[in-house]
Amino acid sequence: MNRITLDQALQANGETDTVEFKQGFNVAAIGECLELVKDIVAIANSGGGWILVGLLDNGFPVGIKASTNSADPAVLADKVYGYTGIHLKGLKVAACIKQEKQVVAIEIPSAEYPIIFIKVGNYTTEDKRTKSAFSQGTVYFRHSAKSEPGTADDLRHFVDAKLETTRKFWMDGIAQVVHAPTDSLVAVLPSEVRLSNAPDAAAVSITPELAAKMLQAPMVDHTHPYRQKEVIEAFNKRVKGKVQINSHHLLCVRRAHQIHRDIKYCYNMNWSSPRYSPAFVDWLMEQYNADKKFFDKAKRKADKLRREKKSNSE
Repeated sequence: MNRITLDQALQANGETDTVEFKQGFNVAAIGECLELVKDIVAIANSGGGWILVGLLDNGFPVGIKASTNSADPAVLADKVYGYTGIHLKGLKVAACIKQEKQVVAIEIPSAEYPIIFIKVGNYTTEDKRTKSAFSQGTVYFRHSAKSEPGTADDLRHFVDAKLETTRKFWMDGIAQVVHAPTDSLVAVLPSEVRLSNAPDAAAVSITPELAAKMLQAPMVDHTHPYRQKEVIEAFNKRVKGKVQINSHHLLCVRRAHQIHRDIKYCYNMNWSSPRYSPAFVDWLMEQYNADKKFFDKAKRKADKLRREKKSNSE
């Protein structure tokens, strides 16, 4: 379902599956609050939309009977959470004007997955009758101008819409790769990085070190080809029997010299053991040639660090 803009919602002359009109509301009045929560959830489940306060059912503006303070988005979000257990992110409130009358617009985002009521929404009317806005375990959708319990078709349409959004996202990404110039490189950037053509956007220079961090996954077989066993074999082969190190020696060196934090020497795999670069073997040789007691000193330092860590945790 396509979201409509605020201007389109204000121009509507009747309620729809994405637009609800209310003359006024008071979040302190339990009945009005529950009916508002029901409409918010139903619209969110139906793809998002607007609740405009200060309008008759035909869209004629009568002006808001409540200030925007009573429509605080944080308060509304808390009310939704209280009956659904879901934090509805993106709920916004804005004051606007229609035909010289003040109107409050509540923008409702699309739900990530169907929102279900986890508590009963009962209240007492002015004539002392008990009315239920919604029941526990129900999921509401918009059916034209009404917020009603969902059907199998509603759930099917919800899933289809999410799948279509995901498909479009994937296809857009594939299209960018397909149409990229020959010899282009695909880089995985941190989530906080945003590409922009804005003149005031900050320029970023990707240094070789940063590029290595971002591109190491597909290149790790070349940049860090050794596992622990292969590092030991490579070192022992180069010293030609003068000294033989084992996995414990390597563990002590890692801890004493923080090797696991240096991408030049060590690449930490998410689901596997660390990988090491040829530069790490060269570094081990340099340290050993400069000090034949290098590995003994590394063991003593690692033991000391382990004792200090244990002491601090007690």
